[in-house]
Amino acid sequence: METKHTQGPWVVHHDGHYPRIRKHFHETHHMDVCGPVHGYMYSQDEKCEQAANARLIAAAPELLETLSRACTIIKDMIDKCDYVGCGTIEAGDLEEAEDRKRLAEVQAAIAKATGEA
Repeated sequence: METKHTQGPWVVHHDGHYPRIRKHFHETHHMDVCGPVHGYMYSQDEKCEQAANARLIAAAPELLETLSRACTIIKDMIDKCDYVGCGTIEAGDLEEAEDRKRLAEVQAAIAKATGEA
C-alpha cells in the first residue's frame, strides 16, 4: 500500500488546553500532524472526549497498516475456503456472501482512510 500520509508512529502531545498529534523524528525534532484536537463542547466531559479523540487520531497509522494486512489475510482465507463443507450448498453460499460482505466493509474503511472512496 502506498502511503500518502505522514508515517507513524504519531503521539499525543499535551502542551496546554488542547492535545496535539505529533510525529517525532528524533529527541529534538518533531512536527504537529494534527492539532489542536477538540471535543464536542456540549459533551458531559469535553476534556475526556478530547483525550479520546487524540488517542484515536494518533493510532490511525498503525490501525490502517494493521487493517490493510488483515484485509489481505481475510481475502486469501475467503478465496481458499471450502464453503461446501457448511452443510448445504445454500448455507455455504450464504456464509461466503456474508464473509465477502464483511471484506467489502473492511475494504471500504481502508478506501475512506486513503482517499480512494
